[in-house]
Amino acid sequence: MLNFLRRRFTPLSSYELAMDERAWIKEMSKRTLFTPDAHLFNRTVYQLLFIYGNEQRGHIMHERLIKPHCMNNKPAAVVFTENEYTMMKKKLGWATYPIVADIDLWNVPKLKVKGELYAIRSYMIPELDRCYSNTVDFMRQRITVTMPHHLLMWSKKTGEHRVVKQDHITYQAWAYLGIPDFWKDELDVGYSYGQVAVTDPNNHSQLQQYYSFTHAEYKIE
Repeated sequence: MLNFLRRRFTPLSSYELAMDERAWIKEMSKRTLFTPDAHLFNRTVYQLLFIYGNEQRGHIMHERLIKPHCMNNKPAAVVFTENEYTMMKKKLGWATYPIVADIDLWNVPKLKVKGELYAIRSYMIPELDRCYSNTVDFMRQRITVTMPHHLLMWSKKTGEHRVVKQDHITYQAWAYLGIPDFWKDELDVGYSYGQVAVTDPNNHSQLQQYYSFTHAEYKIE
């Protein structure tokens, strides 16, 4: 017991301090390999994050990566990207995942992308950066997303609701977008990759066609 107390409370030598510092630096370098801006996430508790793939609610990665680490354990809103992108998918059965990128592909349109907006704990950003190989396969970027909304009023004359005002709210959020130089030679449109289905909301005047990654995208083709 006495020897334990001596080891516990005896000041470390300069050599031991140096070794501890090297181990700490090595561990921190490993944790932030894909997060060169890791220092920014110590300043806030939450970050807004746009999710469009298999981390969405009801998908296979949601319970582990998103739900336990987001505000209220649910998305803040369903939103759409302000800009238009190409959306493809890597066909891996139940492990299928989408790639959203600002890239031009033959016979694949650029459209807005539907997804979910989360207020996620800042400490999860490095974890997600590793999952997406940030700066290698994907790049975490700030983008603008919009939440359409409309005001309904009940009409006694027609006996139904009618739209009296349409508008949208914009947010700035992080999103993982595919790096064009990495994906332009990978996407083959048909063998290992495929196009995500286009949704046509012909009953909604605020929206035109858009991409939405649903459970149907996991089917074996």
